[in-house]
Amino acid sequence: MGAGWCQQEHDFCGLLFPPISQRMRLLVRQARSLRLHFGSRTGPRPDILVGGLGQRTLDSAARYADAWNGIASPGGLFERRERLRRLCVAYGRSPDAVEISATVRSLVSD
Repeated sequence: MGAGWCQQEHDFCGLLFPPISQRMRLLVRQARSLRLHFGSRTGPRPDILVGGLGQRTLDSAARYADAWNGIASPGGLFERRERLRRLCVAYGRSPDAVEISATVRSLVSD
């Protein structure tokens, strides 16, 4: 899950591409809904993977995700991983509860 960033992909699929603030609200609402909807009464919940690099995306991953995915330089990924871990603790979750996957790009700084 993510907020989307590529308008061309949305256009190609015939999907609306609202402003980022609205896309972020949708991301949070969808991730929260998945967490709440699935449970013991409906069977196992699918894993939630949130992708992206922004503060609000990391916040959503810390609150609701089983995994987070990002793409950045090694330093940028390290910094975001530490931010994600702090957010997990702030929300009462173990930082180990969120698996991290990443693509490392060139060594240019973020």
